[in-house]
Amino acid sequence: MKNTPLLKIFIYFFFNIEPTTQEGKVEITVGELRKLLLTRENLYARWADYKRRVVQPLVDTINDKTCLDVELNVSKRDGNTPTHILFKFIEKPHT
Repeated sequence: MKNTPLLKIFIYFFFNIEPTTQEGKVEITVGELRKLLLTRENLYARWADYKRRVVQPLVDTINDKTCLDVELNVSKRDGNTPTHILFKFIEKPHT
């Protein structure tokens, strides 16, 4: 997948960072994600709850209403606790 201008713009404005050399991928800490989404640290303290209640609905909305598909995976853990999340952005084929 090529990192198109639309994808670069989306990543920049959504995450407020330049895309990395890994095209279409952004890795962010769970703490940074909470700040980005303006979520209090003690609200949904467990990742499973936070993902289900906050992150997954956002990803689903992006997937349903934009020209992008977003996948997310835990990329790093501290024991069983996720510390870093990898978002992968894929442009949907133009129809």
